[in-house]
Amino acid sequence: MDSFFSHKGRLRLVPGPLRPLVQAVLDPIRRGLVTLRLTYWRLHPSRIAATGRWLRALGAAIVVRRRAAGLTVAIDVTPLWGRRTGIGWYLHGLLDELAQRDDLHLRLYGPHLFLHPNDEDPWETLPRGRAITPVVLRVPDDLTISRDTLLRLLRAIESLLVAADGNQVVFAPNFVPPAKFRWARGALVVTVHDLSFRFFAWSLHDETHRSLKARLDRTIARARLVLTDSEAVRDELIADGLRTPEAFLAIPLGPGHLTAAVEANLPADIPARFALHVGTLEPRKNLAMLLRAWEQLRVDSAGLPLALCGAAGWKNDDLQPLLARGEQEGWLINCGYVSDATLAALYRRAVLVCCPSLYEGFGLPVLEAMRAGTPVLASDIPAHREIAGGAAVLVPADDAGRWAAEIIALASDDDRRRELGERGRRRAGEFSWPRTASRTAAALATAAGHAPAARAFR
Repeated sequence: MDSFFSHKGRLRLVPGPLRPLVQAVLDPIRRGLVTLRLTYWRLHPSRIAATGRWLRALGAAIVVRRRAAGLTVAIDVTPLWGRRTGIGWYLHGLLDELAQRDDLHLRLYGPHLFLHPNDEDPWETLPRGRAITPVVLRVPDDLTISRDTLLRLLRAIESLLVAADGNQVVFAPNFVPPAKFRWARGALVVTVHDLSFRFFAWSLHDETHRSLKARLDRTIARARLVLTDSEAVRDELIADGLRTPEAFLAIPLGPGHLTAAVEANLPADIPARFALHVGTLEPRKNLAMLLRAWEQLRVDSAGLPLALCGAAGWKNDDLQPLLARGEQEGWLINCGYVSDATLAALYRRAVLVCCPSLYEGFGLPVLEAMRAGTPVLASDIPAHREIAGGAAVLVPADDAGRWAAEIIALASDDDRRRELGERGRRRAGEFSWPRTASRTAAALATAAGHAPAARAFR
């Protein structure tokens, strides 16, 4: 390693045998001088002043949030990062409707309060409105402490900083509150979308299953109020006996997130007639059964290809040979994750929509398809029976032969499809995001009125 003096060309003046010794002495001195120079640079008066201003602004923002009039709600919006699926769209639809209320202060807390320039932004723009305040701060790089070091320190205490905001309600829309809400003392409200981790544990990510198994029961026991998307899930929670029925409130969702989408052209490989499945490619969606039904359809020469629309998902290795065979034989089209406009076009122009899930807490694709006026063939499970309300054809989830027969019958009967489409539109009209948001706001207010004494939760 070149020393300070060798860099200056002076080490050659030292006798050869002494050079290693001199270098060993001078290198620490050189490093010390560099550190001193950096310390002086970090402690420059301009940086000290900038640090003071930044800390004062941070404290002032906390004071403003603590003094806000009206109902203050901390909301975990982590599901709005990454590609949005069911829970992300639930949260987006809810916030869109609550955004303009003047009786709420909705504080949106993402994965971190303090952002590094390299951190990912939300997949799409966060909802905006007078009721919404994203609690996100960027740490400048002109302070006395380096940005990376300061971020590590701030992230270590962010749960205390969230608690300092003094929110009256803490809303966890994704089953359990995140670590950053650990010391927040507002009334806890959670949304439990389904109990698949109990009934179909094998279908979840291992990490997701472990987390829910370890934390969900404790969360339910501590929550002031537990929201569900359907009466079906509320009934399942009541049957668990963890709380009395009054602790659970079912608030149905709105009719999906495509209400304002501008319809696009269909992808080039989509034919004029096709059936559609919308959902993540994961075990609970029961796609293996649906593909087996389509293999029977191919044998029966039904001539109706199946289009799959959704992200790749998890635990689907066994599905890959079926997918590959279907694409090779020409009766399967895997569209992947598509834009809202493309999804709206697929819903509207499909001959029918298949929803064969083994279990759901609500079933947004059923409602989205019915809103588009497209007939729905769905598995006969409690949530689908509740949401469809007699406006869909329900088939046992494990009977591929029955599915194949119903697909053929429905695809070949224009009058029946037209009737189902009209019934579906009427049924979907009974669901609305304004109603979902209004009932959720009332639930948050009720929880705040019965907030427990200062108590942290883990």
